[in-house]
Amino acid sequence: MAKKNERKEEKELKKNVGDNNEVDSASEEKQTATQEEKKEQDHDNELKELKKKLEEKEQEIKELKHKYLMALAEIENMRKKMLRDKQAFYRSGVKDMALGIIHILDDVERAIEQITEANDMDAVREGILLIHRKFKQLLESRDIKPIESKGKQFDPDLHEALMKIETEKDEDHMKVIDEIQKGYMLGDEVLRHSKVVVAVKNESKSEKQKQKEDASQKDDKNEEEQSRSQKQ
Repeated sequence: MAKKNERKEEKELKKNVGDNNEVDSASEEKQTATQEEKKEQDHDNELKELKKKLEEKEQEIKELKHKYLMALAEIENMRKKMLRDKQAFYRSGVKDMALGIIHILDDVERAIEQITEANDMDAVREGILLIHRKFKQLLESRDIKPIESKGKQFDPDLHEALMKIETEKDEDHMKVIDEIQKGYMLGDEVLRHSKVVVAVKNESKSEKQKQKEDASQKDDKNEEEQSRSQKQ
C-alpha cells in the first residue's frame, strides 16, 4: 500500500513539473512576441520620423529654389534696367552734343555766306572767331579741355614727340618748343595726346665746346708761362 502511494505521488510530481515547464515556455514565447512587436513599432516610428524629416528638407529645398529663381529674375531685371539707363544716358549725351554742334553749324553756314557775299573781311574774321569760341565752350561744357604743352616739360603721358630739335641750352632740354596738333583731356583722362616738337640737348656739340674751352685755357696758360720766362 505504501509503495502504491509513493508511485502515485511521483506521478503527480512529474505532472506538476511538466505543467510548470509548459507555463515557462508559453511565458517565454509571449515575451519574445512582445519584444518583436516593440521592435517593429520602434522601426515604424523611426521610419515615420525619417519620412517627416525628408518632407521637411524637400520643403526647404523647394523654398530655396523659389528664392533662387526670384533672385535670378531680380538680377536680370536690374541688368536690363542698367542697360536701358546706359543707353538712355548715351542717347542723352549724344543728343546734347549734336544740338550744340548743330547750333555752331548754323554759324558756320552764315560765315560761308558772308565770305561769298561780303567784302568786309573783318566781319568774316569775327564770325570765325565766334565759331571758335562756341566750339571751345561746347567742349568745356563736357569737361573736355586742351592740354597746355608749349614751353612745358615733355611728358610721355600727355605728349607725342613728332620731331626733335637740337639745343645747346641745358634749361631747354626735353622742353616742348612747338605744338603741331593740340591734345585734349576728358576730365582726368587723355582724350588725345598733343603732337609736339621737343628740344634735345646736343651732347656732341657740348663736348666739343668743352674741349675747345679747355684747349683755349691751356693756350692762355702756356702764353702766361712764356711771358714770365721772357721777363726773367
